[in-house]
Amino acid sequence: MGETQSLTSLQIGDVIGFGSFSTVHAGIGDGEIPVAVKRTRINSDDVVNLKRIEREISILGRLNHRNVVKLLHVMKEKGSRGEEVVSLVLERCLGGELFDFILTVKEEHIAKIVHHILVAVDYLHSQHVVHRDLKLENVMFEDPFNVDKDPVVKLIDFGFSREFGNERDMFTACGSTLYIAPEVLMAKETGQGYSSECDLWAVGVMSYILLCCKPPFSGPTSYDIGCAIKSGKYAYPDYALISDEAKDFIAGLLELDPSKRMTARQALEHSWIR
Repeated sequence: MGETQSLTSLQIGDVIGFGSFSTVHAGIGDGEIPVAVKRTRINSDDVVNLKRIEREISILGRLNHRNVVKLLHVMKEKGSRGEEVVSLVLERCLGGELFDFILTVKEEHIAKIVHHILVAVDYLHSQHVVHRDLKLENVMFEDPFNVDKDPVVKLIDFGFSREFGNERDMFTACGSTLYIAPEVLMAKETGQGYSSECDLWAVGVMSYILLCCKPPFSGPTSYDIGCAIKSGKYAYPDYALISDEAKDFIAGLLELDPSKRMTARQALEHSWIR
């Protein structure tokens, strides 16, 4: 069970990124420790976002894993227009986003990185938490990437995360278009909800992009991308020299039927990353 820490001093600096509904600042906490401060402004009548941030705080507050960003402290204050400003003080990852390394990482290193991502996803699912917005921009290196060291990555931005049970009872389409699983896109029209399997689809998309430097499903508009995703058809570019093991691994994750898709535990047993 994770616990937030007390905080006696905090310096908030420049904007370093954006979350699903927030602005992320560099910060310095107690002991001159670098932190990330995720600030969200919520109007008093914005019930949806209030519940969302409360859920994010609740989920992050009980998670404790090396590959999941740690929530250190929560601050609440009134903004200049009377709105509530909620600040999540998080450990800061100094190595940058995985997205920035698409063109520089070899397959052997990609396999190690994906292994860490799956370890994190397996942990989340064991805690009955689904992320719902896994993408390269939401995976960060703890320290600057070094090919001679085993990379440590952390999942960030739990703005769309929620807890789940034994049923596929989620219907809200959320996340980033390129990474959305087909069952998420079709949930409302089919009346069949989705569950944690959507995270594994996103891991498959991330793996493909890292290996091919392009997404498996694309199109000129979000609608076209959605149609491509729902078809489940993808191919590898001629220039991509990818092992058969990697292709088999991705096929197990980009499986249209979520009940047949590899779980995180099964994916961790695959020969490509084992």
